[in-house]
Amino acid sequence: MTEQTWNWRSEWRGGGSMAKPGARLVIVCEDSVHESFLLRFAKEHLGVSGRDVRSRKAPRGGGCGAQYVQRNFVGELEQLRKRRVRTALVAITDDDKQGRRALILKACGNAGLPPPGPKEPVLLLVPERALVSWLAYARGDDDEGREPRVGEAREWASLLVEMCDAGELREPAPSSLREACEDYQRFREVWNTLMS
Repeated sequence: MTEQTWNWRSEWRGGGSMAKPGARLVIVCEDSVHESFLLRFAKEHLGVSGRDVRSRKAPRGGGCGAQYVQRNFVGELEQLRKRRVRTALVAITDDDKQGRRALILKACGNAGLPPPGPKEPVLLLVPERALVSWLAYARGDDDEGREPRVGEAREWASLLVEMCDAGELREPAPSSLREACEDYQRFREVWNTLMS
């Protein structure tokens, strides 16, 4: 069955399915600011938007957003490996000084899944403390106290990716941003191969 003829509506009815089969990119995130950040990234730097993106955002008032991301990242990774269509997975969760990356990778192991490999189209972004620390860095200030609005997250996403593309992060750059830039370069190569 091809991507164009797959009836994703019938596959989705139970609500338990993960990404719609036709999606080229699955996003897993904690909130609207994260979602806005990743949607801008997807549109401007991967050329994906609209119906080609499936966003899984933690519901408001539905508990811990980080746990939602962890649980859904594992489920989406499992589905990604089963799909016959070209799909990538991008997730973001705030570290909150909790070692979230390690917790997510441990959850993969607990589910019997090896962690994402270097040739898989998977990008896991884990800003130290919170996304606001990366956005404050992009703005060139130290004001991390205020949560960004959705529009600000979109605006600063582009600047951060441009910095990563140029390999020119100002000092002192957050170590988690350096790690994200390196992983983004790997992901972009896999993405370009996947979509060619």
